[in-house]
Amino acid sequence: MKKKISVLFAFFLVFPGVVKTQTDDKIIAKIGNISISEKEFKMRYEFTPHLGLQRKRTQETKRSFLYSLIAEKLFALDALNSGLDTNDIVQYTLKEYEKMFVRDALYKIVIKDKAKSKADSLLTKYIDEASEFWMIFIASKDENEINRIYDLLGKGVPFDSLYVELNNNDTLKLKIGDLDEDIETELLGTNENNYTKPMFIKTNSHGTEPAWFIFKMVKKNNPILARLTGWETEYKRLEKIAESRAENKIYRKFMTDFFRTEKIKADGELLKSLAKKISSVFKEKSKNRKSEDEKIFLDIYDLISIQNGFGKDSLNMTYIYLDDNTITLKDFLRHFRFINFSSTKYDFQTIASLVNSKTKKFIEEELLVKEGYKRGLQNLPEVKESYNTWRDNYLFQVDKASISDSVKISDEDILNEYNKSKGYMKPAEVKIIEILTDSLEVVEKVLNGLRNNIDIHELARKYSQHKLTKENGGELGFFPVTSYGEIGKIAGTMKIGEVYGPLKVPEGYSIFKLIGKKEESKIQTSFDDQKEEIKNELTYKKMNDSIINYTVKLANKYGIKIYEDALSSVNVTAINSFVFRYLGFGDRITAVPLLPPNTDWVKQWQESIKIVP
Repeated sequence: MKKKISVLFAFFLVFPGVVKTQTDDKIIAKIGNISISEKEFKMRYEFTPHLGLQRKRTQETKRSFLYSLIAEKLFALDALNSGLDTNDIVQYTLKEYEKMFVRDALYKIVIKDKAKSKADSLLTKYIDEASEFWMIFIASKDENEINRIYDLLGKGVPFDSLYVELNNNDTLKLKIGDLDEDIETELLGTNENNYTKPMFIKTNSHGTEPAWFIFKMVKKNNPILARLTGWETEYKRLEKIAESRAENKIYRKFMTDFFRTEKIKADGELLKSLAKKISSVFKEKSKNRKSEDEKIFLDIYDLISIQNGFGKDSLNMTYIYLDDNTITLKDFLRHFRFINFSSTKYDFQTIASLVNSKTKKFIEEELLVKEGYKRGLQNLPEVKESYNTWRDNYLFQVDKASISDSVKISDEDILNEYNKSKGYMKPAEVKIIEILTDSLEVVEKVLNGLRNNIDIHELARKYSQHKLTKENGGELGFFPVTSYGEIGKIAGTMKIGEVYGPLKVPEGYSIFKLIGKKEESKIQTSFDDQKEEIKNELTYKKMNDSIINYTVKLANKYGIKIYEDALSSVNVTAINSFVFRYLGFGDRITAVPLLPPNTDWVKQWQESIKIVP
């Protein structure tokens, strides 16, 4: 019998846009001159993984999350008031966030809104037709052969005899949306027991290779009109297909018309130079691959190395010429911080083609956002709302990191810690199975796999980018809870068998399962033998204490007011949901910024203002 485990991971859903504004949006808390509304709290809560959700009362979980959100706002306020948002890199990053939401607003106006009537028309058509159909088919990769078979059918040769003779013995079940729209229309126009003309199908979604097909319609089914089991789900599926197809048609026309008159030019020599440097980096990194099929990724350290390799003059050269604007090579390299640049190959031609593709995409995005700003979309309430949420989270991370970076440990500190304990207090240790990825698509696949009870070892071998543990099914040996940042901290509070994630980490996203735990223990050993371990432990403690103390300081500086009745009245679910937000013109982000648990500061703050917990 398989052991039942408690699961903390988040289910995958699709979040198409901003949640509609509530007419009565209560205030849950105030931090200085800013507020956390019921709408913001509920959205952030519902779409963020929570620790021990099944083990705690909902009210306790809500309160813990509120404190984590309050800490985020405190650091964001501090960053704004200290001018951290004027830092060059920070400014650029925040501007990228604003651009992303401006493009999304433009997409809604020029495509989504215009496609609505077409989508409604398509949905009506799909509901009236059979959305499921079963067929048998005759296939050939040779167009002349399929035409000869079609002629035989026209002369009265029974379809079933040719079907059997050619050893086709499978009945193919398809639904609206499985094939291209023009092929689908031809099939749906074919009555039961009739056959189609020869059609070439490129897709390979049902185990069939690209080839010529003649289909015979065996049976049609309309689960919606017949009100069969699951018809509501089928209705929603058809609704999404109708929306997608309608938007796609408007999108293609808009993009063709929009870019027809734009004059754009990129510096070919700089492009080649950049491609050569990336190719060289990838060639070196490829030496650590276990196979040629393993992707190589461009990370932040690679970008720093590449940027330093150009020199100041080259970085300030114009890389892209727009009508009334220019983009320097330095600005384009900054853009790489926000995109996934990867390849299984490292030869110059492949990398140059990728750089060219990324350049084209970058230019498209810049021109689209330019149109958005021209229309004043940056001033829309929904754009400001989304931007402020992501701005606060980003400033929180930057300000918190600056506190952590200020911690310094001397040899004297290490010796004093050793003498204080008269040995080494080894911290609690945990053992986990981790899946590490920088791809939201992979996060989706992993979470769906866990939901379908696929073993996490199997998922780690298939999807994890952690080279050292991939072959071992993602298992990391025992390590102190003071290691691996938030991963160790969170794992230390979990129960064996629980899964948590996704957690945002510098490398991307981490999903992990706790499989082992060891309590804190004292080790009698020499100072030299344990110096490094003591340093790591002391660094963690001092960083943690510094962040706690600074959070308390900010809480007392700005003031915190929690409205208990409003918090109690917020209805939330006991199901973790991980949600993607699909933004216009191809962007995709998590529905809300991911926020790890952060309540260590609360007790000290409550004591500092003489509040009884």
